[in-house]
Amino acid sequence: MRLSTALVVLAFLLVASGCSDKLNEFKEAALEINTTADKAAKAISLDAHTIRAMELDFNNETFTINDLFKTILRDVQWEYDEIDTIQSLKVKGRWQEPLFENYINSNLQKSELEKNGNVTIILEFIDGQINPESTSFYMTLDNDTIVEEKGEEAYFYLLDFYTSL
Repeated sequence: MRLSTALVVLAFLLVASGCSDKLNEFKEAALEINTTADKAAKAISLDAHTIRAMELDFNNETFTINDLFKTILRDVQWEYDEIDTIQSLKVKGRWQEPLFENYINSNLQKSELEKNGNVTIILEFIDGQINPESTSFYMTLDNDTIVEEKGEEAYFYLLDFYTSL
């Protein structure tokens, strides 16, 4: 039986048995699933792939945004959003040595970061160009923020770090 047919039958049974509250819950759940699916589809849209493939030139090296983040982070996840002419790329991943090395206080902290260190980096694009001033990143360990940087310094830190590897 097709899923849509099953949903119609289920809805009819619920209404027929006087469970209109359950039907409303079912409708809300279906709408939530649809919204989540739309968001996921947008995250892997053509624009998101185009941005990930964008080439950066820095310190006499050329590399893509995808190369940058797949190299400096583990378990990379991408979130893409677009509002008017501003595109936003949020990159989430797990910490990987030696990123943010000068912020780490001890070998114990380094060991914990390897297991539970989460990094979020946000790039903003205006008319298809990176806006370094709006770059931000932060690293958390057990819900405590260890590193937080914003602006051009954050942007150039990432590029310097990548090209120094």
